[in-house]
Amino acid sequence: MGNLREPELLYRSYRLEIPQGDLAIVFRDHRLSDLIGFTYSSMEPQQAASDLVGHLEAISRSLQQQASGTALDHLNFYLRLDFKAGIQVGESLPKELHLLWFYPGKTHHNSPAPLASLPDKAPLNYLFHYHLGIHLLTGSMWLEEAGEDFRWYSYTTRAQVGLNQCLKLAVPWADLHVEPDSSLRLVVVLADDGDFRSYLPEEKLVALQVP
Repeated sequence: MGNLREPELLYRSYRLEIPQGDLAIVFRDHRLSDLIGFTYSSMEPQQAASDLVGHLEAISRSLQQQASGTALDHLNFYLRLDFKAGIQVGESLPKELHLLWFYPGKTHHNSPAPLASLPDKAPLNYLFHYHLGIHLLTGSMWLEEAGEDFRWYSYTTRAQVGLNQCLKLAVPWADLHVEPDSSLRLVVVLADDGDFRSYLPEEKLVALQVP
């Protein structure tokens, strides 16, 4: 458990404008999520509603003061990719989405991205610690962590993905063998059958620091 020192970084969305659409990144308040999903179901409706309003009012005050005492244990990592009208997966949009990230300043095994035809330029030629692949047609996912000798090792993931007019992805921090408050650098790669097609954002990484 800990204190959320910069609530304005949590209670907002992050958006990148890219040619394929807008990439939105958000985090959730894990404590509020547990209250709504579990605790309130065993409480009287009026008591539950009053408690929730109290939490929301406290969050509002914390945002105004830029300080908070909200308790957290860990967060889910969310990504949202809005597709432009007319884009079809497998046609104008490649069938696979690959998230690759590493933790700057941390001592971990890292490895090159496990994709073919990858251009030898930054940031695509960086070494990464985690790789999450998503097949956009089937919704299947696979999580890999870098190990010794630049090898990738597969792990079970409880990540969830939804695809309609946009792609929504939730990755539990509990799936990752890294503290949830670690900053990370991420790149999103589009591919077909493991063969590179494009990436975003162009020529840079997404820098994230979990509040």
